[in-house]
Amino acid sequence: MEFLIGLLISTIVITSGIVLSRAGLNFWNLFLFCNFPTIIIVFCGSIGSLLVSYSPKEILKMKRIFFRIIGDKTILNEDIIILKELPEMLWALGMYSIGWGIIAFILGLVQMMTYMTDHSNFSAGFSVNLLSFFYGLVLAYTLWFPLSRKIKFKIRKYNPDGKT
Repeated sequence: MEFLIGLLISTIVITSGIVLSRAGLNFWNLFLFCNFPTIIIVFCGSIGSLLVSYSPKEILKMKRIFFRIIGDKTILNEDIIILKELPEMLWALGMYSIGWGIIAFILGLVQMMTYMTDHSNFSAGFSVNLLSFFYGLVLAYTLWFPLSRKIKFKIRKYNPDGKT
């Protein structure tokens, strides 16, 4: 439940920052922050990097354990070894999100510079490219890093020596 409250607060803060402009309340600003090709590159690239790091079987086991922990259900003894890897996987996913945000930014910058004939459009194209950084950072700092820490703290009740 705390996770959902934290995610809701983060979403409200980000949305408020986008919607509140110098001219007052402007919900159209939300559309300025929607760039679906960039979202796809950052999110799917992060998942692809995760699949390079872990096998699909390991990811599915961790997903099952993740939902058990979030739901405060009992963890089986055979799951404890995998459980210790879960915070690292979520942390890695955050790092991948940031990395893929940078990759998407560079891809967009190269495309923008290649097809730019009128340099007055530079700022508009550059601002769209900056969204890739934004998406990577938002995924990392509002989802993956906090989840990693939450799981790490929850592991302590299953791990008697307190090490993760």
